[in-house]
Amino acid sequence: MHGYINKLHQRHVIILLTLIGIGAVLRFHNILWDEGYFFHPDERNIGYAISKLNFSTKEFNPQFWAYGSLPIYTIYLIAASFEFLTHTAWLRFESYLTIGRYISALCSVMLIPLTYLITRWISKKNDWSISASLIAALWVTFLPGMIQFAHFTTFETFLTLQYVLLLYLCFEIARSGKRQFYILAGIVLGLSVGTKIISAMLAPMIILSHFFATYHKNNSSFKLVQLFSINLIIAGVVTILAAVGSSPFHVLDWEGFKNSMEYEGGVANGTLQVFYTQQFIGTIPGLYQLLHVFPYILTIPLTIISFIAISYWGIKLTPKLFLVVKQKKTISPFDQRIVLTILLIVLYLAFNLSLFVKWTRYMVPLLPFLVILSSIFIFTLKITSVYYKKLLLAITSGWVILAGLSFWQIYSRPDPRTTAADWVSQHIDPSTSITSEIYDLGITAFSSIPQSSIYLAPLYDLENVPNRDTIIKQINQSDYFIILSERLWRNRLEHEDRYPYGSYLYRLLLQSDQWKTLFASHTRNVDCGLWTLYCMGGNILPDETFFVFDHPSLYILQNRF
Repeated sequence: MHGYINKLHQRHVIILLTLIGIGAVLRFHNILWDEGYFFHPDERNIGYAISKLNFSTKEFNPQFWAYGSLPIYTIYLIAASFEFLTHTAWLRFESYLTIGRYISALCSVMLIPLTYLITRWISKKNDWSISASLIAALWVTFLPGMIQFAHFTTFETFLTLQYVLLLYLCFEIARSGKRQFYILAGIVLGLSVGTKIISAMLAPMIILSHFFATYHKNNSSFKLVQLFSINLIIAGVVTILAAVGSSPFHVLDWEGFKNSMEYEGGVANGTLQVFYTQQFIGTIPGLYQLLHVFPYILTIPLTIISFIAISYWGIKLTPKLFLVVKQKKTISPFDQRIVLTILLIVLYLAFNLSLFVKWTRYMVPLLPFLVILSSIFIFTLKITSVYYKKLLLAITSGWVILAGLSFWQIYSRPDPRTTAADWVSQHIDPSTSITSEIYDLGITAFSSIPQSSIYLAPLYDLENVPNRDTIIKQINQSDYFIILSERLWRNRLEHEDRYPYGSYLYRLLLQSDQWKTLFASHTRNVDCGLWTLYCMGGNILPDETFFVFDHPSLYILQNRF
């Protein structure tokens, strides 16, 4: 019997290691997928921020507030170490973003075993615990959102890793109440604030964990005096020290931070209209993410299952929590951990759903937690026939695997912008007049054409600029027009009442006989495949930030007249 258990344990370890290996391939494969152009604007902003650092001359302020300084300092120190050890140039823009992508991929790989361990920790003592944990690890391995953001130097996977560690430490606080876990939780929370300041919203998790750790020991309902526990005070102090220590210029450059937050806050709440948030005008928070974000980064089955699971446990556990607080009732460790997991999701969503902006990357840190709840929920379902439960697991797992492999093809195919640039260099005389869209970094691939030869039309502001007739006339006189992505034309055609001039222009370019399509690249377009039910009938397309940075569709049009 003992030998059988050991073999069973070894098999599970082999499966987990296999998943980690597959996950590493999916994430590290072709990490420089855009041939060094770095088309993602957030990546470039991060690279410019790191480039402002120079520790030898005591230049420590990156002057960048969209994220905290911790990952910025981390990348810089790694680059400085490589330069010192290899005596080659690493302290440069391209190296920073390359290192950042490897960090993103590594953090994403680490989330696979951590998802397994968190699921095990929640569900231990259940005979299905190992199976649920392996299923959760399998899903995280193949999630399109995890694969995608492992290929960007943005800090969502870095942040997700910190949140997973924080949840584990909160479990330990609730279980043991030992001071060391309060300190460690404070450090992790502080470092996550140093990565992105909105992480401070997760502080109630430590407070609730403290409540779970203390209410049963003194056999009393929750009292205000428990908030002044020395352990909680220590956790709070450690959090502040870790946050300030990892991102000191949030304090030292208060004016810079405050001025930036006024701008970023205006963009986030919609009071300041900028070109890169126009797609969110008229959208409904929550519903937008459910329809245009989660089905693409989490898949349709897991989107449905995870939010059913949250609703189910919310309805089931809320009365139990009420009885704990009011009538000194007990709550099981399993329920405590489910509550803490849901609390993390709710706290994160409560802030992000209050925003006008709804970028895809904002939802990435929730993916492992939604996966964990989905797996446990399916295994706790009271279904009379085990066959139906296995069928649900098989369909969901198969769907996720196919979705991940389909999405992974993006990074195995040529970038449409570099492909188009090569085509232009072979077929178009650079002395001809070429027009394209402003604010799209895809134009950097066309470096073989002198930039002065390409007119970048301000099409985002076409409704408001006084010389729009001149702009449209200049476009009509161009020999060629390059559409770099769907970012503008799709939005303009869908909202003709809001953008009458923009919709007129793109109808002229795409639907009239005046312009002929010479080149169209859809080499990476995988969004409207079977795994998204063909964009759910073609009616529910993904948020544009899901596709315009790494797999846009591109068109080169020739003026016939």
